[in-house]
Amino acid sequence: MERIKAFFAGVRTFLMEVIGELKRVVWPTRERVVKATGIVVAMVAAVAGFLYLWDLGLDWLMRLVFG
Repeated sequence: MERIKAFFAGVRTFLMEVIGELKRVVWPTRERVVKATGIVVAMVAAVAGFLYLWDLGLDWLMRLVFG
């Protein structure tokens, strides 16, 4: 029984520390989140486009060599 009480006391302590840490977090503004999301989406699109073109080039090269 003592082990169970100790376990739940540890869980409670952990959760209280998590809440304390979350209160100290500096959350970004909406504008900053939107800007960062736009940058991420643009970079993903750029890398996807680059990989698509790379794949087309390699496909053309393989058809030229083995076709």
